[in-house]
Parts: sequence; C-alpha cells; structure tokens
Amino acid sequence: MMSLPDQFHAMMGRAETAAWLIDPEGCVICANAAAEHLLGQGTQSLVGRDISEMLWAEDPAHFRSVLCDVLQTQQQSGTIEGAFCRDDGMAEKVCCKLNAVPPDGKTRAVLVLAQASDDSEAGQSARVANKRLETVAANIPGGLFEYRWTPDRRTSFSYFSDKFAELLGVSAEALEQGGEAVFANIPAEDAEAIQAGLATSRKTLSLFELRHRVMHPRKGLCWLNVWASPVREPDGSVVWFGKSVDITDRLHMERRVAEAAAEVARAHRQLTTISNMVEVGLFEFRELSDGTTDFAFANDHFCDLIGVERHAINGLKDGLRPLVVADDAQDFAAGKEVSARDLSPWTMRFRIHHPSRGEIWLSGSSVPRREDDGTLIWAGALSDVTEHVRREEDLQRAHARSEEKRADNEQLALHDELTGLPNRRYYEREVAKRAKDGGSGVGEQCSAVIRIDLDHFKQINDTLGHEAGDQVLQHVAEILRGSMRLVDFAARIGGDEFSVLVGPSTAGDDARKIAEQVRARLGEPFACQGFPISLSASFGIAHDAEMSDPNDDLQTCADVALYHAKETGRNRIESHSERLRSGLRFSRRVAAELEHALEQGEFVPYFLPQLRAEDGSLAGVEIVTRWRHPIKGLTAWCDFASAAEQLGIRADIDRMMIDKAMSALAYWRQTGLCVPRISLNVGSATLNRPEIVSAAGHLATGSTEVSFGLAESVLVGDTREVFKSHLNKVHAAGLGLEIDDFGSGYASILAVMEIAPSVLKIDEKIVASVAEDQKARETVHRIIDLANTLGIRALAKGVETKPQASTLSAIGCHEFQGGLFAQALSETELPAFCRGRERITA
Repeated sequence: MMSLPDQFHAMMGRAETAAWLIDPEGCVICANAAAEHLLGQGTQSLVGRDISEMLWAEDPAHFRSVLCDVLQTQQQSGTIEGAFCRDDGMAEKVCCKLNAVPPDGKTRAVLVLAQASDDSEAGQSARVANKRLETVAANIPGGLFEYRWTPDRRTSFSYFSDKFAELLGVSAEALEQGGEAVFANIPAEDAEAIQAGLATSRKTLSLFELRHRVMHPRKGLCWLNVWASPVREPDGSVVWFGKSVDITDRLHMERRVAEAAAEVARAHRQLTTISNMVEVGLFEFRELSDGTTDFAFANDHFCDLIGVERHAINGLKDGLRPLVVADDAQDFAAGKEVSARDLSPWTMRFRIHHPSRGEIWLSGSSVPRREDDGTLIWAGALSDVTEHVRREEDLQRAHARSEEKRADNEQLALHDELTGLPNRRYYEREVAKRAKDGGSGVGEQCSAVIRIDLDHFKQINDTLGHEAGDQVLQHVAEILRGSMRLVDFAARIGGDEFSVLVGPSTAGDDARKIAEQVRARLGEPFACQGFPISLSASFGIAHDAEMSDPNDDLQTCADVALYHAKETGRNRIESHSERLRSGLRFSRRVAAELEHALEQGEFVPYFLPQLRAEDGSLAGVEIVTRWRHPIKGLTAWCDFASAAEQLGIRADIDRMMIDKAMSALAYWRQTGLCVPRISLNVGSATLNRPEIVSAAGHLATGSTEVSFGLAESVLVGDTREVFKSHLNKVHAAGLGLEIDDFGSGYASILAVMEIAPSVLKIDEKIVASVAEDQKARETVHRIIDLANTLGIRALAKGVETKPQASTLSAIGCHEFQGGLFAQALSETELPAFCRGRERITA
C-alpha cells in the first residue's frame, strides 16, 4: 500500500493548487511544486517547518484554531483566508482549506490546499502570463515543456503543451504521472543519449540539444529535435525550459533547405523568460476601436528583427507597415485587412528596410482575436528568413542554368553522332510538328515520305570492318544532304535506315526524282578503306495525297513500299499503291487475328515424326505450329509465319508451343511412349528471351532431349557477339541445336563448327531431286560426310517417295522425315503411329 507522502505526490504533485501535507502538530511532511512556487522556497526548506509560522501577522492564531477544530471535532474540513509570507518578503493572499487525512476518525495528517485569491496581483499576473503562454505555444512550431529533476532523482513535467504530448505519441495523463513517460515511444539507444545529455546539462548548466527518434503509435518513425535550457533552483533541483520540434519532413526532403531551427521555447511561468530564449520575435499587436495601434508585448528578438529600439516601438504608426518595402506593402495591408475581417490566421513572408542590415526577409504568423470592447489583438511570431530566401533564389538560378544545359544537351541528342543527320528522336518530333502544321495550314508540312534502306550493308561490315561501315554511312549522309532542299528533312532512323520528309511544294513525280537522284549517286564508286565500292539501296515512297483511308499512316505506308522493294529484288524504288494498301489492310487484319489467337491460346503443336534410317524406329519429333482458326479451321504455319514475325509475336508463339509440348510429353509417358528427342524451329527473337530458353530446358527431362532448330538465315542474321551470347544461353539450359534447311547456301563450315549442332537437317529442295539428280546426290553425300566428321546426325527433310528414301539410305543418311512416313500428327495420334511402326519394324 502507498504511503501518505507517495499518495500525496501522486495526487497533488502536478496540481496547480498549492498543497501541503502536515502532521497533527502542524509541521510540514511534504509539499508540491505549486506550494514551493507560492512561497518562493524549495521542498527541503519547507519540510519540518510549522506551517503556521509561514502565515502573515495574526493569521497563525486563526490557522491554529481551525486546525484544532479539524483535529478535535473530527470535522472533515475547515476554511481560512489569510496571507502567506513569501521568501522575498511579499505577502500572497490565499484561501486555505484543511482536510483530515484520512477522513475516517483516525486522523494521521491534514491536507492543506491554498488557492490564490482572485484579487491578488500574483493571480492576475499568472493568468495573463498563462494566456500569453498558451498563445505562444499555439503559434510557434513544436511543443513546449518544463522538465524538472530533483535531488532525490525524481523527474516530472511542471508544464507541457498539447503539441509536446502529441509529438511524443504519449497521453497527457501519462506525462502528468512522471518524467519517465517521455521515453515510452523513444528507442532505447536514443533514450540513453537523452539521459546522458541531460546529465551533462545538469552538471554544467549548459544548453541541452539533441535529435532523436520516436516510434509514434500512429505516424510510425518520426524524428524530433529538442532544445532545453537548464536553471538550478535553491534546493538543488534543475528545471529545463525547452521545446521539441518534428523534423521528419525536413529530413525526408534531404534538408534541401537547412533552416536554422535554433528556436528554444522555454515553458516558464514568466513569459519574459520564454520569449528571451526562443529565437523568434514574439509579439502582441493591438488595434483599438478608435483605430490607434500599439504593441502590447514584444520580446527583445522582435525588436532586433525589425531594427527598432524597445522604447520607440510604439512610435510606429500602423504597426510594421511603415517598415515594409513598397513592393510588399499592398499585400501586407491586404493580408492584415482579411485577417481582421474574418478573424483568420495571418501568415506572410515580406521584406522590410532594416536600419543596419538593409533589406531583409521576414516570415510572420499570428492568430487574431476580438475583445469585448472591439479591440483586435494579433498574437504571433516573426522570424528572419533572409538566408532561406537567398538559398531559394540560388536554387532557382541553378535550376535555370540546369535547364539551359539540358536544352543544349537535348539539341545534341537530336542528331546522329556519326553522320550529323537528325536522329530518330528528332525525326519523330519533326513528323509530329509537320502533322500539326498540316492540320492548321501553317508552317512546314509534309507531302511525301521516302524510306531508304541500304542493301547488303552487313556484308560491308563483315568484310571490310565497322570503320568501313561508318565511312559508308557518312558517305550516304553527304549524298542526302546534297540532294535535299530547304523544305525537305532527311534523318538517320536506324543502323542503315534513312528517311526523308518531302516538303509540301513537291509533287509525287518530284519525290521519285529525289529518290532516283539519291539512288544514282549511291551507285557511283567511291573509295572506302582504299577500295573502290559502289552502293545500292531500296526505296519506299508514300504520298500524303494518296492516303484516302483515315486509318492509313504515311510512315507505315512508306515502310510497306520499302519492304516490297526489298522483297522484289532490292536496288528498287517502290511507291505505295492500292495493291500494297490492300495488302497492308490484310496484314492489319491478320495481325489483329493473330494477337487475338495468342490471347485465346488458339495455336496448337503438331508433331512431325523423325525416323531412323537403319530400322525405321522413332528418333524424335519436330514441333510444327498450327493455328486452330475459328473460321478457317486448322491453318499451317507457313500461312501466317511472315505476319507473326512482322508483328513480333513469334517468340510468344514459340513459348506457347513449349508449354503445350510439356503436357503432350506427360500424356505420351502415361501411354508408355518414350520420345527420344523433341525439336522446335525458333527465330532469333526467341533465343533472346531467357524465360523461353529456361522453359525449354524444363521440357528436357528424363530420356527426352530438347533441341532448337535454327534456320541458316538466323545463323548469319545476328552479329557475332550477339549470336555467341545466344549460343551460351541455349547450351547452359541443356538444350541441343539443329541447323534447319542446311545446304540452302547461308551457313559456312566455320559457322557449323562454331555452334556445334547435334543434327544437320538437309533442305527439302535438295532432297526432292536426290533420286534423279547426280549433283543433288553429291551435295547430300558431302553434307553426310560433314556430319560424320563432326560426329553428328544428318536428317533429310521432305522425303516423299521410296526412291528418295532408298537413295538417301544408300548414301548413308541417318534420319528421315516427310510425307512418305507421316504428316504432322496431334499428340493423341502420335502413340498410335509409333505402335504401328513397331509392328512394321518387327
């Protein structure tokens, strides 16, 4: 059970009413802080003293009489009005109430409560000070507090603002119970730092300042900065008057503006002590009903900020307005007028003429209130933000310089470094600009587009080197610059791709003439790396006047014409036509259907058996893609392969085939069928998709090998470095490689040795004439010899007749596939086919 002194401190320790606990003889057992303040004495000087000796004049006898009544008659309480003698010799008029403790007939002590009389000068002064303190606490950033440490190591908060408790995430009730509650949400290491800092401050009476964390129950991690100034009291106690500010946002903004937050709010009963500690100018400005104004209160820092001596401050007419620079005076007056009319907070940043510092920036804020007599009072704070504004101006100037630099860099970024021509980014911007100008009928417009693609440019790089390739591109750029007029716009939009926006005054025939002029000059020999070479290119032209369909795009139509020029022999000039436009519409329709088919999973794998020549047994299957079209039915890969490649979904289709082959492989194993090898012909885009290569690697389980078939055109289509990277990824996934359509004339022996394939698949055009044509047989023979030399298998594609099979067997071909044996089969048809082959070979 708590002792009477402990109960007293728990109940009355933080009370604003002065209280003593006395024994039946009238001697002080203990007193609270309010009692100490009332008498101007510390606890140690009060304990043990007869309380009646502290009363003024005749009051001790009266006090003794009331105390005797409380003790002898066992009445619960008594009342006396008198005066206490303060330590400074002044008298403090009070009304005292005496209460028996406990009120149960066994009095062990008497609780004395003293409340200052309403008409006492100290009471009135305290109320004014408290009112001002509340206004200051509400207007300055952060929370104020008065923290007390007593020689018996007890800690408490004699005062704290609501903001202080909110910042710490602790209830006011908890803080009222004792000083330790302040550490409830502060991490242990920060709490130790705070206690160590307070100990040092207590010993040296030095300013305490620390930044610490708070794990706020609602806001999460917060950072606070606390300042506190210590004062040692006569009894040895130390009181800190301080302020705590939330600096979380400032830290999150990486201290872009490092405001000198040196404000220290000293929560003290006397407003002068508080105002002289904080580094802001505190003021109370009044505007009386007759229009006259004055400063009811202003601290020293306020006077220093505005450069006016205290004795002259009320000589300012209309407050600070005469000091405000002319450019800010109107806004200053308007802001004050709105605040007075609506009683809304006044906040403003403005400049004044300081007598010694010149023009400075101040930031002010205040809250107005209207008294009963009509007087308007603004209580608020003023701070110097000159350095802050200068930093902002510096940042703005730095930002402007950065924008200028960015514009310069962007200009450089709009041109191709090698050729000096506008690059794709600049080209697309010019296309958009001319399209906009064309809609408004002003500025540069575009009547035609010429797309140019150099023929066989890769061979120049491969044979003469990349420096020669760069020289060729620079030569082409010079030809284009020499062929363009002011209204035309030529750009390099890709590796060996160029595009020309033809000006609005050019007719269709003139656009072709420009193309023919460029084509003719490209054909003129020029020295490249010491060798005379001539160039050729394919051209595609589209005219704005011929774009009758609103869905047609000039750039796309030029691309279509260019593609047609390349497909029909290169070194040609093709113009977009109705026939090409129809093809484009058809391609768009097919593209839309293909994308829908991909989303709906309409692509299905069929499996083309591959048989061993020696015994006709199953050597493996090749996955062939079919499209289960909702209208056309099952559609062969060759009917939509080109569109899929152009649309860029070939790799996605390959991935779908791998996933569906996984379930087919599981089904075959359930039926007892073991497929030795599964191969899928893929494009270069598939090789560049690591997740597809990885998925194919998962397909290679058990005794089934998985291979990617690569067309010879793929082997030479990528650069050496890119191709090597693709090979490494495929081999790392445990996949084999097959060269498809081998013998069609693309791959060299060195390329074959470099990729180390497991199978050479002989082009079916060679196989078709192998039974009748000696040259075809010799070609196949050499391919088989190469396969045997490399220790790999040779597979003949497109075997349709028995003579073909017999001839191939005689030459030594290892494996066959083709219509003679089977067409592509579904996953459910393959097991039956294999069982039939087993009966035949048996």
